[in-house]
Amino acid sequence: MDGSGKTNCSGSDRPVNGREKNLLLVAHVGLGHRELLGAPTIWHTIEGYISNGWKVWIINAGTKEDTPLGVQRYDDGLYIHCFNPPFLKQARIRKIGWFFHLLNTFYIRRRLTAEAEKLIAREGLSPENTVIYALEAYAVHAGKKLSQRHRMPFVIRFMGTWDRLLMENNFRNRLYLYPELQAYGVSADIAIAANDGTRTDDLLRRQGNRSKKIFFWLNGVDKPEGELPAPAFFSALPKGAPVVMTLCRLHQDKRVHLAIQAFPDVLQKIPNAQLVVCGYGPEEEYLRTLTRELQITDNVHFAGLVPHDEVFCWLRQADVFLSLFPISNVGNPTLEALRCGTPVITYDVGGTSTVVRQGENGILLPDGSVKELSEAICALLADPAERARMSANARKFADENFRTWDERIAAEVQEVTALLPQEK
Repeated sequence: MDGSGKTNCSGSDRPVNGREKNLLLVAHVGLGHRELLGAPTIWHTIEGYISNGWKVWIINAGTKEDTPLGVQRYDDGLYIHCFNPPFLKQARIRKIGWFFHLLNTFYIRRRLTAEAEKLIAREGLSPENTVIYALEAYAVHAGKKLSQRHRMPFVIRFMGTWDRLLMENNFRNRLYLYPELQAYGVSADIAIAANDGTRTDDLLRRQGNRSKKIFFWLNGVDKPEGELPAPAFFSALPKGAPVVMTLCRLHQDKRVHLAIQAFPDVLQKIPNAQLVVCGYGPEEEYLRTLTRELQITDNVHFAGLVPHDEVFCWLRQADVFLSLFPISNVGNPTLEALRCGTPVITYDVGGTSTVVRQGENGILLPDGSVKELSEAICALLADPAERARMSANARKFADENFRTWDERIAAEVQEVTALLPQEK
């Protein structure tokens, strides 16, 4: 496996010896809107291929009821056909949701394959100019079938995994986790796994993945450019008050409630401390209620959605960044915080310690501890010199270990382009 960090990759040329290049991407993801850069990891990939001269054809089974459905075609070589599986809501019902989840699995596989077949026939895609690209587990079997049927090169991309996939490999778990678990054993010409701390490389090995090439890469992290003005939101906060920040979707899996639960003890020692909660999601009302119950509404602020192109402006306003996920804390917000020079306090789970180094660029805590979380926040907020030292170390670590998105995608495009046959 290639676990390399920063490399100098110039990407690929435009069409291979003048030939058109097509990426047929089959997926089951929350794609979001191109204009709003929803799902930035996905869109950085799509835009990277387009900027390197590829046409990108996407067949996507949406994950939410508000998915933009139907066909969208763009002048620069992007085509999107998005549909929803039939049992989105039912699959979320506890105890019986697994059954509808299983039904959706078979529906998604068949529909992705059928729609891709129509596209291949209609657009005249061929093995000489097309690579099949399966994004995430639900699309892998459809991608494999298309690749074998049309003799097209095949790439698999996993953007991480869940701890439940690392559970005991017995019949019950294989049924419950189908097709996620099985997908990690499917071989391809190239398998790309995100090094997001969730140990996807371990899962690939455990499932016996025999792809010709396997890359285990960190996501790209762009560098802050120019002046980073403070968003107007911060003008309403007490002047000079220390700011602690979370930045993520407000979902129970993100455990933002732990930050709120820790804050009463923080305020006992640092009464003017402010907690800024960035993001939105189904957990927001619960978090607001918890804030009221703990009587800390004057010190906890819900900022809502932060546009991706403003993330660095927000992170620069934070004295401390918190990431409290239960599986790993090597997601984009943590990487971006380090790139900004914002010290990180987080839980030592999964591969988190590979990027957050204890006492150097952040603080690692035992998983789930609220008391130690509040103590660590107080210690950093009370020691400006220690924060400054960690801030410098965070920037240095990022500069030495992180690639920009352009560099990260260029490395991928270079490898994928090599799968296409050269013209004689």
